[in-house]
Amino acid sequence: MILVPNVQLVQQFHKDLIDYGFDKRDIAKFTGGMTKREIAENDLSKAKIVIANRQQVFKNPAKLPTFDILVCDEAHQCIAQATKDFIEKNQAKIKIGCSGTLPKDKFQLWSIIGLIGRVVYRENVTSLQDKGYISKLKITLLDILHKQVESNRNYLFHTNAKVKYHPDEFGQSEIFFNDAYKAEIEFFKSRYEELYTPILEYIKKLPENTLVLFDSLEIGKSLFDLAKDKLALDKKGIYYIDGSQKVELREDVREAFEREDGNILFA
Repeated sequence: MILVPNVQLVQQFHKDLIDYGFDKRDIAKFTGGMTKREIAENDLSKAKIVIANRQQVFKNPAKLPTFDILVCDEAHQCIAQATKDFIEKNQAKIKIGCSGTLPKDKFQLWSIIGLIGRVVYRENVTSLQDKGYISKLKITLLDILHKQVESNRNYLFHTNAKVKYHPDEFGQSEIFFNDAYKAEIEFFKSRYEELYTPILEYIKKLPENTLVLFDSLEIGKSLFDLAKDKLALDKKGIYYIDGSQKVELREDVREAFEREDGNILFA
């Protein structure tokens, strides 16, 4: 059994195993949202490998057969109580955990070791990149200054803003962090085109696949629409993903990025 955190990874693992040469008939998926036909096609009793997401497993433990080996992906998340309980009760003779980010906190680390076992193999990121297992990542920092903001220290989010503190009813001082952040977001919303056009023009010149991350849906959708307008995408594919998109769409995007360069993803 391969235990993964979410539905998308069930689909991703399933596709990857088939790409690696496993027989499709030997692999079953166990996840929510499956149709009756999919459930019938994924016979857990006949499969040699079952890929399941945690929520589905927690809700339907009685439907699972007995496993010889349990592989827990993203093992650093195993300290969550429901996952911990499932792994402890599972009768598999061999339990393996895989993680790219083992916790630095000693209590959390030793909780995982106590649950699954000691760390038996490590591989650093550079080595994985050199071997072609993970993408080589290049980070370019664009330091873009806005003249209007730089010249006016009355903006709360100016690096050297005039007003940094205000007294509250207890006579103490409180930093304007939230107010400054809100003011900066409002400034960005009204000027995102002029602020992001230089970055989009830079992205336009890149031959590689590009990932643009945002933390606000409103801003992300605005940037996506702006990019479609600004980039004149004759040869590039431009995609948008947020939490509302279905797993199938995410897999389509992933396949497009694996197939060729020159794509841009706003996520």
